Amino acid sequence: MAVWAGYDTPAYTGLTSASLTGRIFEETMEYLHEDLPLMEFEKPEGVELEYIDYRGDIVDYNSGKQDYFSDYLLQKSEEDALKLVEDKKIIEDDILIANIIVELETLSNFILSMSNITEYQTSISNMRTRIASVYQQDPRTELNAMLDAIVLSFERDVRIIEGAISVQAQIEAMNQNIEDEYEIVGKLNSLNAFVVIGFESVDIFDTMCSEIETLFNGYDISVKEKYYSSYTEIVYNKEKLLAYFREVIREEAEEQLRLEQEAEEERLRLEQEAYEQLQAELLEAYGHMYDTVSSQISQYERVSEYSESVGTLENEITTMLTYLNQLGLDVSTLQTRYDTKKVIVDALKVIYEDSLREEVEEVVEESTEETEEEITEEIEEIESEF
Repeated sequence: MAVWAGYDTPAYTGLTSASLTGRIFEETMEYLHEDLPLMEFEKPEGVELEYIDYRGDIVDYNSGKQDYFSDYLLQKSEEDALKLVEDKKIIEDDILIANIIVELETLSNFILSMSNITEYQTSISNMRTRIASVYQQDPRTELNAMLDAIVLSFERDVRIIEGAISVQAQIEAMNQNIEDEYEIVGKLNSLNAFVVIGFESVDIFDTMCSEIETLFNGYDISVKEKYYSSYTEIVYNKEKLLAYFREVIREEAEEQLRLEQEAEEERLRLEQEAYEQLQAELLEAYGHMYDTVSSQISQYERVSEYSESVGTLENEITTMLTYLNQLGLDVSTLQTRYDTKKVIVDALKVIYEDSLREEVEEVVEESTEETEEEITEEIEEIESEF
């Protein structure tokens, strides 16, 4: 059943299927099917249910929407799509064929020469590649036949030009070999005429041999085979004269190396001895200063001042002993001397604290200010040298 609404004479009604005709169809169908059992639609043969997108086109994934399509229409649609692709290929192919025909005409008028034969051969190779990309078999066969005809027409000229190029290459090689031979013969004559007159001859001879070896490596193998035996014979004879000088030079070089090594070892030994001596003298000076400070205990009004001064010296001396020990020096004597003095100094502090100041002052009076200044100057001098 179909419902139509409108005027006999065409005119705009402003109606839609939802506003009038759809409602008429819906109410009529509901009335006709009233009290009838619900029946499922029986899918006829030749109809397939497919997923569709929002435009109603078939898709190959679950879009959530389906619709029925005729197998015949689906097959025809696929055939039409394939035909469309085929037609597009043929159109593109026809354009390619037309371009190749134009290029073949240009290639047939190519003016061949020795200078552009490589360009011609490259063009032929590229053209075969382009023809192979033609989609239609019959045109492809015809184009290959046209190209073969062009190649055949140039075949005689190509053979003549390739022969001429080969002859030219041979002539150039011969000329190059002649120039190489002139050069190497000149070098060999100079080497053979070289006179060994002294030690300076060794370097000159070696330089000449190096130049000849370089030339041989850059020449055609035939040149080297022709003259290398003469070169080795000349070198053999000259080396007999150079043997004495080479041996003397070798011995002098070895002796010079030995002397340099001994001098370096002596320099390092003296530096180490001087370094160790400075360290020992510096430590000795610290010892004198330690004695002086400990003997001048009466000059300090508070035990804390005396302890701070002596403590500083103790830290410096301990650091110096540790460093000398790391250098591998024997510091046992200095360590014993220091430990003995430290016991004395610690005893002086006890004496001071036990109010034995008068006895300490008598000892201090024996130490003059001049002695302290001399020791201080000695330390400053050693430290400046170190």
